[in-house]
Amino acid sequence: MNIIFNGPPSSGKDEGCLFLEQEFGFKHLSFKDQLFLDTIEYFEVSSEWFFEGYNKRSQKEKPEDKLGGISRRDAMIFVSEEIKKKEHGPDYYGLQTAAKIDSNFSYCFSDGGFIEEVLPVINRLGTDNVCIAQLFREGCSFSSDSRNYLNGSLQEEFIINHRSKIEIEDKPFLPVRSYQIHNNGNVRDFHQTIRKILRKELDVKGKENDIP
Repeated sequence: MNIIFNGPPSSGKDEGCLFLEQEFGFKHLSFKDQLFLDTIEYFEVSSEWFFEGYNKRSQKEKPEDKLGGISRRDAMIFVSEEIKKKEHGPDYYGLQTAAKIDSNFSYCFSDGGFIEEVLPVINRLGTDNVCIAQLFREGCSFSSDSRNYLNGSLQEEFIINHRSKIEIEDKPFLPVRSYQIHNNGNVRDFHQTIRKILRKELDVKGKENDIP
């Protein structure tokens, strides 16, 4: 069982993966893990310096002399779009992520949003072994992010507290099951919703369901 979280910044993707890691032993992968390494190598900066600023919102968008006068975020976009994808193709980071997958484990992915990245992972795992969890949350949008929603075969919609506006029409379709979570409540309710998805996925697979 493998889950790709798909939603805008701050909608709960990292929290979802952390819960699956701690409670069920999932392995957490991010499509941008390799991009971090590529950006650090290209600009010849230390990983400590890069991540120290990247993990602070006030520093992430700040132009840096070490990066040729652009921000950490823009440096990553530059390396991705102007260097690696032009050299290796738009599925480069998807292929890099897929190569890390070990079939002995279950995985969660915290930043699915480009169809070219997600497809190699789905091909590696198999369409029956992966689902998408679309996250919607009030005040969260893709306005500052080049990723977007990816549709699958909708299985169920979960509304926590209240329903958010949905703008997913005409988005790319993937041949996997998908679930929609309106994550407008507390963390506990969000965790319980993820448990429900796990139960449904085990039922679909015909496996014994022992999710508490």
